[in-house]
Amino acid sequence: MSSEDSGSTSIDEQLSAQEWAELVDVIVDRLEDRVIDELARRGRRTNHDVF
Repeated sequence: MSSEDSGSTSIDEQLSAQEWAELVDVIVDRLEDRVIDELARRGRRTNHDVF
């Protein structure tokens, strides 16, 4: 059933610009945490030296 059939609005119509920005910030933070955790798990901890 599509959103037109159910009478509901899509998520982009429900969120303000500020709410979108906050949502993006939360998603980016979670992705960064996952990448950092995965790199730490693989043994590639914070080594910021240039090759």
